[in-house]
Amino acid sequence: MIAISTIKDTVDLAVLAFSLFAGDPKEEERKQRVNVLFRRLYAETRSNLAVLDLVDKEKLKSRADWFKAVRAVAPLLKNEAGQLVLLGTDSCFREIKVIQADIDGAWEFNKEDGEDSDAYEAPASFRKAVEFCVGKIELLKSYASIDENAIDLFTRLVPSRRFSNICAYSKIIAQSISAYLACCEG
Repeated sequence: MIAISTIKDTVDLAVLAFSLFAGDPKEEERKQRVNVLFRRLYAETRSNLAVLDLVDKEKLKSRADWFKAVRAVAPLLKNEAGQLVLLGTDSCFREIKVIQADIDGAWEFNKEDGEDSDAYEAPASFRKAVEFCVGKIELLKSYASIDENAIDLFTRLVPSRRFSNICAYSKIIAQSISAYLACCEG
């Protein structure tokens, strides 16, 4: 019992010392909340990449096979942090601008990652990459709920390309956030 109160007192003292010497406490608190949100987005993105990486694309030969993959994978993809970033506050959007300033011109896209120039378009900004992933993941989740007999009505959706593009954009998001957080901690 004494150890718990000692730890609590130590933490309270550290918070007090931090607030006295850190400048504007509201600004620091705001930045911490935004950093937590970006860390959640980073974790969510890495989780989605891990799930998509588990799909054995070599075994998916037909459209019906891809539909089965979408049905299996879509419910596992996470999208909550991405939606929160897009619904974010002004402070969140300020940090998105900071991320964008850090990465302008730094994105390079590998054709070896399976993207062909007709099927893949690089995002114009970090925010656009997040918007793309949120939108396409939500579309995949909706697509997964379609009756198997109605799949032929949706010929414009190419699941293999969708998986590849979500992977490519997710990598961009993860790399951008990783660089941003490293800069914030350094």
